[in-house]
Amino acid sequence: MPVSFLIIDDDTDDIELFREALREVDDEIECQGESDAQHALDGLLDGHSRYPNVIFLDVNMPSVTGWEVLEKLKKLDNTRHIPVVMYSTSSHTRDIDRSSQMGADYFLVKPSVYSTLKNQLLQIICHVKNGIPLDHLRK
Repeated sequence: MPVSFLIIDDDTDDIELFREALREVDDEIECQGESDAQHALDGLLDGHSRYPNVIFLDVNMPSVTGWEVLEKLKKLDNTRHIPVVMYSTSSHTRDIDRSSQMGADYFLVKPSVYSTLKNQLLQIICHVKNGIPLDHLRK
């Protein structure tokens, strides 16, 4: 079964940049992008879709924040197992600590350099494909 990612980010340019970097690193990974957090959450909770291997979740989004999506995903039996990477421009320790306390597997600061994004995605892909939990990236 192919590896699949879901990125939820209100900035469509960030979604496309992420997807392009992912294609360059591993073009066999399926990646769905969703700019509406509530729509993405509804799709995950309806139980009709195949769950992604990893969800990348922007923190600051209008109407439904990444924190709210994370909280809902981690409360439900059918989605709590999905690894979540909080994906944000914030590098504040309080946000990184909060993400861990709320059950996120990793916190990825949106890099300003494209090659850095590709390298970070490569590390995550290696963990996913080798069955290594993403929280090991923190160590």
